[in-house]
Amino acid sequence: KGFEINVQQPFTFLPGFLKDFGVIGNYTYVKSDIDYLTAATPGAPLVTATLVGLSKHAANGTLYYENESFSIRGSVAYRSGFLTSVPGRNNNFVEGVNGSINYDMRASLNITRQIEVSIEGINLTNQANDQYVDFTNRVNAYRVTGRQFYFGVRFAY
Repeated sequence: KGFEINVQQPFTFLPGFLKDFGVIGNYTYVKSDIDYLTAATPGAPLVTATLVGLSKHAANGTLYYENESFSIRGSVAYRSGFLTSVPGRNNNFVEGVNGSINYDMRASLNITRQIEVSIEGINLTNQANDQYVDFTNRVNAYRVTGRQFYFGVRFAY
C-alpha cells in the first residue's frame, strides 16, 4: 500500500532570466509487511518485516536553470532505511541499510552547436553507506566512498 506524488514545473511564466528556472520533485510512501520464515522446518518462528529492498519513504528534488547555452542543476535524494536480508546471517533476524541523503550537481556549457563541456559532482556531502544487522541496529559495514567529480566534453556531428 502506498502512494507517489510527482511534480515537474518549468517557470516559463516568469519574466526575464527567471523563465529558465524549474523544479522537479517526487515523494513515495510505501507500507509493506510480510511474514518471513526463519527456517525451512515446520513450526519455525516468523519474522514480520518490510519487503527486502523497499524503503518506506523516498523523495527527490531538483532545482535547475537551463537555456540554449548553459545548464545547471542541483539535486537531493532521500531514502529511508531498508532491509537487505530476512532472516539475516549468523542468527540475526534482519540485515539492512540505514537511511541516507545524497546531494548531486551538474553544469554544462555549449561552446558551439557541436561542443559541450560539463562538470558533475556526485555525493557532494560524502554520505556513508551505513549497513546494520538485527533490529538493534548493530553496525555491519560503514563505507565512505568519497565525493566523485566528472569532467566531460561532448562533440556532436
